[in-house]
Parts: sequence; structure tokens; C-alpha cells
Amino acid sequence: MPNKNKRYLLRKLGNRESVELSRSEIYRIVEHESGSVDVIVQQLLLTELNKRKEELAGVIDFNYMYMHQVLTDNELTTTELAYLLTVLFGGNKDERVYR
Repeated sequence: MPNKNKRYLLRKLGNRESVELSRSEIYRIVEHESGSVDVIVQQLLLTELNKRKEELAGVIDFNYMYMHQVLTDNELTTTELAYLLTVLFGGNKDERVYR
């Protein structure tokens, strides 16, 4: 992950008042990735995933255990990153489909 995008994402994740990402912000973060995602970012996402486990139980077709394992093993792909960012932080609530 280029340093500019990594700093941007870290700043967004650190700002607890506004943890929403627009679709364009998600694309911006993901677009320059080449296969794997930075380990620091994966650990931050793992922390966020653990904090919101109960909330995520209501998201249709979201496999918490799979995402947890991928993040634990530091093997998140860019496709999974885009999906996870949308589920966790998608600014448009309609993009998150709940049961």
C-alpha cells in the first residue's frame, strides 16, 4: 500500500467520530494495491472487526470467521479489502445489507 493511502486510511480509522468511507474513498485506498495489503492496516482492520462482531452478525453473506482468519494470517487480498471496508465503513447504509 503506498504510504499516502496507508496514512489516509490510518487517519480515517483513527478518527472515531467519522468512520465512514465513501465508495470513491474505498476505491482510492484499494486502487494502488498489488495483491496483498499492508500488515499494519490488516491488524487495524482485525481490531475493528473484533470490536464490531455482534453488529456484523446481521450482515447477509458476511463470513466473520473467514475474514478473521485472513486478517490473522495477514493474507487479505485487495478484493477482500474493498469488501471489508465497504461492510465496516461504507458511508451509504444501503450498501450494507442486513438480515
